[in-house]
Amino acid sequence: MTAAPAHGYWHLLSLPGAAGLALPLLACAALLLAHHSSDGARAARRWLLAAAGAVTLVIACKIAFYGWGTGIRAWNLTCPSGHAVLALLLWPAFLGLLVPPHRRAWRALAITTGVLVGIGCGVSRLMIHAHPLSEVLAGLALGGLAAVLALRAVRGQRLALRRAAFAAAAVLVLGLGMAVIPIGLQAEHWFAALGARLAGREQPVQRKAWLLEGRDTPQPAEAAK
Repeated sequence: MTAAPAHGYWHLLSLPGAAGLALPLLACAALLLAHHSSDGARAARRWLLAAAGAVTLVIACKIAFYGWGTGIRAWNLTCPSGHAVLALLLWPAFLGLLVPPHRRAWRALAITTGVLVGIGCGVSRLMIHAHPLSEVLAGLALGGLAAVLALRAVRGQRLALRRAAFAAAAVLVLGLGMAVIPIGLQAEHWFAALGARLAGREQPVQRKAWLLEGRDTPQPAEAAK
């Protein structure tokens, strides 16, 4: 009997924050919400605006690191965990929308479940060594802020049962697709290539070399000798 891979289950917990799943699902939910009413359209725009701001910040940090080596070496921090940001940006608001606003206890439970999904996704990135602790914490902080903005945007809104079923089907299809198509890895390659090109480098900055560069920098006292 073959044992399961050590990181297999943690990889599954990363799926809720995968860009290929989270972004299309968020767009689908926002579109369904926008068709509900004019208030729903305003809520969807605010939700998408929060998403655009958070995602843009993560991408900018990645490109800046690969091109110019930005970050905090002492903390091994290059950018927030994108998976943690996306998971918190999507799931608390999305699950909350599946419960009528007047059922406050059930809606709070749904939102809490979404928050736990986001935190679990962040922990999974740490366990599979995709990010150091500093980047997971930064992702949870940025994702938490985005989640607050998203929840404020959709407050008082809900997805109708038929629309919720459509969204649930989208979750299943996209989730199965993400299990076999590593879209996130391709995106990371694109960010690295773009960062290197913008900075005029032949190769993107590598984390190991970046960390060693900080350790090899002579201290003022040593440089004076």
